[in-house]
Amino acid sequence: MPSDPAVRRARLPDGYGLPEDSPTLSWESVQSRFEASHHYWISTADAAGSPLSRPIDGVWLDGALYFSGHEEARWRRNLRANPRTCLTLEDAENVVILEGEVEHFVPDEAFAIALGDAANEKYEFGGNAAELYRGGACRFRPRTGHAWTMLYKDATHFRFES
Repeated sequence: MPSDPAVRRARLPDGYGLPEDSPTLSWESVQSRFEASHHYWISTADAAGSPLSRPIDGVWLDGALYFSGHEEARWRRNLRANPRTCLTLEDAENVVILEGEVEHFVPDEAFAIALGDAANEKYEFGGNAAELYRGGACRFRPRTGHAWTMLYKDATHFRFES
């Protein structure tokens, strides 16, 4: 399990009005919002730099977001060409933005079952959700993040160890 990130006040241009002594959000509070979310927006770019943003489902386990989708989906093709991505929540009032890289992998049977169980618990898919992951999955680990409940009050930056 990765260690908690370094936390500091976000650096914003002076005109934004973020006080020098503004509070920061805890990683625990941000992580719990990210973990509980049912939908995430993933932003990708292909090898030529053409951007794409799509909603995805996923489960947060041990400091990473796990998700899957059809291998030929444009966002999956983009991630194979360029694994750097940005994930955000749908909530513009309680913002969470995480940037990092996606790793493609085939989980062993026990982990595919664990991912399927977590997906069933979260989304109530029913049936055998492990099938979603057996053929391959994506693992996103954040490198940096930003979060706030009010930009001018508690904008926070997170940096994760590589």
